[in-house]
Amino acid sequence: MTFRLKLALAASIMLALLAVVGALVVGTLTFDGTVTENPYETGLQWDEIQHQKEALGWNPVVEKARYAVGLNRIRFSIRDAGGAPVPLEDFIVEAGRTDNSSFDQPGSSCRREGNGYSCEVAFTSTGRWEIRFRWSRDPGRIFFVRHVMVTAAPPEAGG
Repeated sequence: MTFRLKLALAASIMLALLAVVGALVVGTLTFDGTVTENPYETGLQWDEIQHQKEALGWNPVVEKARYAVGLNRIRFSIRDAGGAPVPLEDFIVEAGRTDNSSFDQPGSSCRREGNGYSCEVAFTSTGRWEIRFRWSRDPGRIFFVRHVMVTAAPPEAGG
């Protein structure tokens, strides 16, 4: 084997390894943490679920995007397709981490407040959290997610 052939082979191997490492890095950075318990079955039902969500027409809006670790009162509104408030008994609120279901917890003390609602949520760690609004008639499949960031210090006023 000539030197040029060995050099070309070594360069090809290095490029292949760099491509694999690059794919792993990009995959890790873009993974949103969504994990489904029964992915195959859920995948088969995906279109049906999306049509049901569209038919509900809900638009949940969380008042703030940042919270602090500890007990927080989350204020939000949920409107239907016609712009009317969704009744409190029609949905379930829960908070959780995208990366670990052991943090999942229901919102407590949910109540009507002004033009919207509020629930108490105890964020136990910093990072990206989900506020999930589940349809009470089919909470395992039909839900809407809004993301919030939890920091160690209280957010600045207006944040």
